[in-house]
Amino acid sequence: SCAIVVDSDRAYQGIVDIDTINEAVRGMRLAEQGRLREEMSSS
Repeated sequence: SCAIVVDSDRAYQGIVDIDTINEAVRGMRLAEQGRLREEMSSS
């Protein structure tokens, strides 16, 4: 799936791949969960 990106003036900026964005978000969530678990276990 793709989405068209526009700026605040509604000018075309490009196209993004939603699957790539979702994969990046999942990776960031997993990293943050790991960081929080580590922080809690060391407290």
